Amino acid sequence: MTRVFSRRSFAGVAAASALALGTPTVAEARAGRVVSGLEVLLGRKRALLAGKRIGLITNPTGVTRNLQSAVDLMARAADFKLAALFGPEHGVWGDAQAGALVADQMDARTGLPVYSLYGATRKPTPAMLEGLDVLVFDIQDSGARFYTYPHKVDTGRAYNPFPKVSLFSPK
Repeated sequence: MTRVFSRRSFAGVAAASALALGTPTVAEARAGRVVSGLEVLLGRKRALLAGKRIGLITNPTGVTRNLQSAVDLMARAADFKLAALFGPEHGVWGDAQAGALVADQMDARTGLPVYSLYGATRKPTPAMLEGLDVLVFDIQDSGARFYTYPHKVDTGRAYNPFPKVSLFSPK
């Protein structure tokens, strides 16, 4: 799910390659400034979320370049409502052991429901998606062929065609 840009190639690629929500500005690309999909979404593409109830599939890699958590930033937003979190293997905060099944729970930090995508199910169920307007996916891809997180964003399409936003971040 992640697009890979080195500082050297980023400026040239930025003009031709669309990130999930748009391209960095020319000034950002020329300055070698790397802009994450999260920063694009919460900045100039914020209108996509306005007035919506958001579900967020994330883990500790869902951060800005200043290491601000997507969960924290979205939970504080006044113009949309972060309504549910979805955690893959290791959970939203990365505190579950590798391979250990993770149960649904309430997030102590935000008070939001956390639906496990590494427990009784590996994909969002219709009940988990009920009441959401948009599902945002913000997990950095490792680039490994066996890596399983990126498929999570597409698993709900067959039974719930509501909008999904995939955020891309350079490695």
